[in-house]
Amino acid sequence: MEQLVGVVVRDVIKGYAAGSQELRVLDGISLRCQPGEFISLLGPSGAGKTTLLRLMAGLDRPDHGEVVYIDGSSKRVDASEVRVGMVFQEPRLLPWASVAKNVSYGLQGRAKAMNRHEQERAVRDALELFGLGAFSTYLPHQISGGMKQRAALARALVGEPDLLLLDEPLGSLDIKNRLAIQEVLSQFAGTRTCIMVTHSIEEAVYLSDRIYVLSDRPALVKSEIHVPLPRPRDRVAPGFSTYARQVIRALGVTPAG
Repeated sequence: MEQLVGVVVRDVIKGYAAGSQELRVLDGISLRCQPGEFISLLGPSGAGKTTLLRLMAGLDRPDHGEVVYIDGSSKRVDASEVRVGMVFQEPRLLPWASVAKNVSYGLQGRAKAMNRHEQERAVRDALELFGLGAFSTYLPHQISGGMKQRAALARALVGEPDLLLLDEPLGSLDIKNRLAIQEVLSQFAGTRTCIMVTHSIEEAVYLSDRIYVLSDRPALVKSEIHVPLPRPRDRVAPGFSTYARQVIRALGVTPAG
């Protein structure tokens, strides 16, 4: 799409069969991501954060309520018009395809408007962005776990998605690469709609315009924290720790000092 899109989750209930009973994961949850916002979701493991991302991606449907895409005027946008890029907790690369080929699958509908040279250049640029240019011909089993996850990020971004959904995408990276990829993601603020699940408070504050803290399963929104810090952000600035402490309190932990 030529314009940014957002996501509205309204009164969503979602459960799964667990033997003769239902395991309710989401219980009437509502939240909103404006077009161009970077949103982070924090909460306990098993609270339903991944389920929420799957619903936003259209990979699953709610039992009740709705998940809709919106434009800058809050008008609904048909799902068929929205390019979604998603990065799962596991890289999910095709084992028989090279790193470059795996990334090329992320071009999706964008490929229709590109010739072969343009497609190859887009893939090459995505690989370089994530430090994988020298590994384009390698197979997944020939690269490290962190490199596989970077390839998954490149695959999600090469198609220039309108909505980028990230399910703990940086958890398997070493600290140097984690910080480097945070810098890459921070460049999308205001230019692409991003929703990320993370367990890192520092990461959430560094990247997000707003942070939703979720309850234990079945998930509801416990707290919504606005992070109006200027960009580019400074992790050691006094204001940064102020928002980190807000998130800690929202999670039910009393900060030391």
